Amino acid sequence: MTLEIPGVRIALLTQADRIQIEELMRFRHLFRNLYKTPLVAEKLLYANRQAEDIAGLIEARHAQFDEFLSALAKEMNT
Repeated sequence: MTLEIPGVRIALLTQADRIQIEELMRFRHLFRNLYKTPLVAEKLLYANRQAEDIAGLIEARHAQFDEFLSALAKEMNT
C-alpha cells in the first residue's frame, strides 16, 4: 500500500513507513526463531518503542486514507 496511483488512490503508507514496518517484521522473525539464544533487553525495548511508534503512525495514515475515501465517495455522489 505504498504505491500511489494518480487519479485512483493515494498511498496508504510512505516508503519510510514501509522500512520501519519491515524492520519490526525482521525482529519478529528473529524473535520467534530464537530458542536457546539469550535475549538482549535493549533490543527488546527498542523493538517495543518501534512498535508503539508504528501503531501511532498507522493510525494517522489510516485517518488520512479514510479522509481521501470519504472525499472520493462524496465526489462520486455529486
